[in-house]
Amino acid sequence: MKTLLLFPFQLNSIYITKLGVEFENIKVFDHQSFYTRYKYHKKRIALHRSALLHFVEEYKHYPITHLWIEDLEDFYQTYNNDDTYMYYPNDRDDMLFIKPLSNVHFYDDPLFLVNRDAWQSLLTKKPWKMDTIYRQLRMKYDILMDSGKPVGGKYSFDGDNRKPYKKGLSFHPTISFELDTISKDVIHWTNTLFKDHPGEVTTMDYPVSRTQALEALDYFIHYRLATFGDHQDVMMKHDPFMSHSLLSTSLNLGLLTPMEVIKKAEKAYHDKLANIEPVEGFIRQILGWREYIRGVYFMTPNYHDKNALDHHLKLPDFYWTGNTELNCLSHTIQETISNSYNHHIQRLMILSNYANLIGVEPKELNNWFNTMYVDAFDWVVTPNVMGMGLYADGGQMSTKPYISGASYIKKMSNYCDGCKYDPNLKTGEKACPFNSLYWDFIDTHKDNLTNNPRMSMMLNLHHKMDKALKTSYKEQAKKHIESI
Repeated sequence: MKTLLLFPFQLNSIYITKLGVEFENIKVFDHQSFYTRYKYHKKRIALHRSALLHFVEEYKHYPITHLWIEDLEDFYQTYNNDDTYMYYPNDRDDMLFIKPLSNVHFYDDPLFLVNRDAWQSLLTKKPWKMDTIYRQLRMKYDILMDSGKPVGGKYSFDGDNRKPYKKGLSFHPTISFELDTISKDVIHWTNTLFKDHPGEVTTMDYPVSRTQALEALDYFIHYRLATFGDHQDVMMKHDPFMSHSLLSTSLNLGLLTPMEVIKKAEKAYHDKLANIEPVEGFIRQILGWREYIRGVYFMTPNYHDKNALDHHLKLPDFYWTGNTELNCLSHTIQETISNSYNHHIQRLMILSNYANLIGVEPKELNNWFNTMYVDAFDWVVTPNVMGMGLYADGGQMSTKPYISGASYIKKMSNYCDGCKYDPNLKTGEKACPFNSLYWDFIDTHKDNLTNNPRMSMMLNLHHKMDKALKTSYKEQAKKHIESI
């Protein structure tokens, strides 16, 4: 009897049909550890459980059932045979989970465009660069190409998608879904079994089924893609979603395939629903960054232990509560707690930036990201946090530390309005701590960054800086860190 075993995030019919095998048994298996590996946000737990149960219901015309594993040894003994088929997971903990299964047929995940083994040849010369991979994939799959050349004359319109915050910005609202019986039951299950986990869950804010995911994709393409590009790096109080797609959960759970999302976005450009700038920027996040991050993860087996900057501070308690007088952090973290979501610039330039400037142990912040986000899987979180966010890998996959003082936050958000601290002041009680922390970081790590061409301008400014001002920055940074 041929059996297909699916992880609870391999929720697409492609996994069933791809191999051309007629399965008499399809088991979407589930285990308590999938909900407790980290102390996951309740919204993440509820979404993942509801999506699993909806998948089983939606594809009941197949011989498919939900398998809750009570006894791991029995599970391994039952399915460790040559009639069992599986797809490799991406997270290392999931690979360890199935390690005892040595006699099954294993296949690569079909919902990625680059085979896991191909990364051995694609990522060779360091520092690794996403742009090279992205261009190859654009050409290979003929995405936004015209006679072998990129549409619009260049591969990236990133520079056009970084416009600053301005008053009066508004965006089309996000799509919403009504709770059905499955989701209501799952919310009750989550609140009963995981009551001490972060956050609250009373609604399902993200698609829980293939049907809903396709609705969400169409909604984004028609109403929100056109305004995605210009201000995708902006951060706004009381508008956590702006024009972001909110499709990461659907992609990471398998409810959508990357190529169908990419193709619909490309068609939107050809149908004149959106200009090239937002379309290319959106496609690059999926075709470029998402694939690249997975490759980096595969190629860095000890990523969790990276700490190139030798940072060891405990993660501040307010990352769990939002109780801080720094408006940017308070608003961002309160949104995390409420939505189990922040967009990429909040994650990078507020949460990771601050943690890096004060010297947080990289693993602490990485664990927090894995815990708090609804779209979190270790394969996507760890390279983004340890590599991009914290430069803990010493520049393996990003060309510089992504740090900033208060000026960037003021430019790109309205967080500074009404804040206790003044982003324009460099020192003194009212000065924004980001300013002194930034220059203290530069001073502390100047030897590590000397050979980094992208940091040369700031290192030169620091070198020419008045000695008394340098001392003032260091003293103020020290005082702030001690007050946390």
